[in-house]
Amino acid sequence: MIQNLFTYPLFVDKNIKLSIDIKEECLNILNDTKISNEYKFGKTTWFNDHNIKKTNLINFKNYVLEQVKIFSDFLKLDINRSNFKISEIWISNMSQYGHHEYHSHVGAYLSGTFYVDVDLNSSNIRFFRPDYLSMKINNVIHFNDYNSKTWDIKPENGLLLMWQSSLPHSVLINESNKRISISFNIDII
Repeated sequence: MIQNLFTYPLFVDKNIKLSIDIKEECLNILNDTKISNEYKFGKTTWFNDHNIKKTNLINFKNYVLEQVKIFSDFLKLDINRSNFKISEIWISNMSQYGHHEYHSHVGAYLSGTFYVDVDLNSSNIRFFRPDYLSMKINNVIHFNDYNSKTWDIKPENGLLLMWQSSLPHSVLINESNKRISISFNIDII
């Protein structure tokens, strides 16, 4: 008999209408954002839950918190929606050849990305097994949940991904000129 000990689910939802509805607000926010030497691969913003109220992203916030509730129910957590907040949020437009190195968001409960407006050749997000660096599996016949070191997800307009914040991930080298996404961290309050 085989029993799973630990698993790392990836929550996936699609809301194309929301991506269309918030695209203009994201472009306006990015237009008002100065290019920073700290982010060399396009433009990015950062704000917290309090600042979201100053934007036209309230529908996005409500949508994310509803999806957090669904994900938390799947994880069998007894937590009400009112106990969650978006602690950090950033809107990014990654330029061609941009990327993000291997990292995680330790300290948050969940992290996620919502793809607002992406070209077909926009870079994938890659998720790594937590034991990626020490895993010694070779000669795999067919990759599956038990033997894969990484999983790549192709971005699409309206795609929402959420995962436990400790799960390592990266963004591969971007081949497009447009990859607008909103990323966020969720905390339990």
